[in-house]
Amino acid sequence: MGSATETAPQNRVEEAQRLLRRLVAAGPSERRSLSEALLKQSDAVVLAQLAFEEYDRTGKEAYLLQALALLESEGAAAWPALQWIARVQRAEVALFLGLIARCRNVSEDERLNELELLTAHPAHTVRSAIFEHLATFPVEKRKHLLEKLLAASDPGIRAEAAERIRALT
Repeated sequence: MGSATETAPQNRVEEAQRLLRRLVAAGPSERRSLSEALLKQSDAVVLAQLAFEEYDRTGKEAYLLQALALLESEGAAAWPALQWIARVQRAEVALFLGLIARCRNVSEDERLNELELLTAHPAHTVRSAIFEHLATFPVEKRKHLLEKLLAASDPGIRAEAAERIRALT
């Protein structure tokens, strides 16, 4: 996983990191202004990278949840970060699946392509979470994702995919 410092000037990354840390520790009255400042300071990919780095450093899921909320507020501008997240080989990707499935102003085909990639994700929780977001798509596209899940290594995932395909027909 590339670090945030590889993709943005160091001083901007350090400021974004400082703002993200403050945001996670902030009370409700401070969150809006810190969120706005962070979104101005950092692009979506750097924000996502920093959130994963801070999560790794502290073990606090709050970093990922704050990133999720900020990315959701950005709509299509968050799409590059969501694509980056979809390629991270970590179970925490499951937290972002709903946003990947329904990201505003991103075409259905683009969102479907990312979910299709995730059908082969190594983490069971990621593959399993795809089932929760199938209703976002028309029946034929749901069936396509389910067919991809039939190739999963986990027999439970395969069985659920087969059952859902039968229910669609």
